[in-house]
Amino acid sequence: MNARYPIYEEADLTVLSRDVDKDIMVKEVLAANARGRDRPCRT
Repeated sequence: MNARYPIYEEADLTVLSRDVDKDIMVKEVLAANARGRDRPCRT
């Protein structure tokens, strides 16, 4: 997992997964994506 963190740091958005119904995760990913569109891109 530690080897992945440098890659994760470059992500434009992150959504922490957990043990919930997949429909909940889909809604959270879509909401995070919608919020992310309002933010400037990182360079």
